[in-house]
Amino acid sequence: MTAARKFMFDVDFNIEVPLDDESLSSVSEAAIAVDEIVEAAAPSFSEEDLALARQEGFETGRAEALRESAAAAEREILLVLDKIGAELEKIIATQTEANI
Repeated sequence: MTAARKFMFDVDFNIEVPLDDESLSSVSEAAIAVDEIVEAAAPSFSEEDLALARQEGFETGRAEALRESAAAAEREILLVLDKIGAELEKIIATQTEANI
């Protein structure tokens, strides 16, 4: 097994290859063919599709916001109830001590 050599970034990948007219025309034909394929594959959406997607996104976002808001309100209620419970325990302990 040969030892690994450290890559020193000394390789020039910008080697220019001279092209004749025939090579240039075949390259440009290939580029045109690729452009046509890309244009054919590009998705197109109608205004109706965009409006429908926009409405669905709005409804989904609104539903998510309502769920998050309800969860936050529930957390706040639980925190307040915990504080009330702790304060009631203190009041009961103070009253019990005063009754003795």
